[in-house]
Order: sequence, then structure tokens, then C-alpha cells
Amino acid sequence: MQLRPRSSFDNHVNEQGKRLIEICKSLDLRILNGGCKGDSLGKITFHGYQGISTVDYIVVSHEVLHMFQNFVVRQPSPFPDHCQLVSWLNIGISLLNISNEIPEKELFNLPRK
Repeated sequence: MQLRPRSSFDNHVNEQGKRLIEICKSLDLRILNGGCKGDSLGKITFHGYQGISTVDYIVVSHEVLHMFQNFVVRQPSPFPDHCQLVSWLNIGISLLNISNEIPEKELFNLPRK
């Protein structure tokens, strides 16, 4: 994935935001918000009585950045105040046939909640 300058509708960067940016720089991490296909404008992720802002992020290692195909901030819902973040990964294998390749004794069901 080609690195692009990040955009954001939230132009205010507070102390926690500055710390997050410094952590990402020091650990070679990338923030998908506002810099990935599907959210090139940097949509707002929190809509509450206090106002609106971007406080929810997907942060990934530079080494796996190329696997992220798309990133979407879903429309706000009445409950909760935070928008759902969705991303698509290209992991390079077909999941349609993977269950035929793994012995059933190694598979287990995850709880629904």
C-alpha cells in the first residue's frame, strides 16, 4: 500500500493525540484513519453530547500495511456514540477451502459473544 499524507475532519490534536503520533513514529506504526482507501478524508469517529472528534483508530505495523485493502468508518448510530471501524485484509489464501485442509479435531467453535 502506498503511504499517503493523512487527512482528518478533526483538526484539533490534543495531548493524547500527540502521544499517539509519537508512539507510531517511534515504533514504525501506521494509522489507517484518513490515509487508507475508503477513508481518505479522515471521517469523524465519535458523535456525542460533548461534540464530535476522531478518537477511534486502527493502528498497524508498517510490515503488514500492504495487507489492508480498505478501511471504512461506518455511519454513526444512536447507540453507542462511537462509529464502527471496518477494514478488509488480503491474507493471500482462500478461506472457502481452508476447512477442507485442516483436520476437524483441530477446529473449535468460538462463543457467540
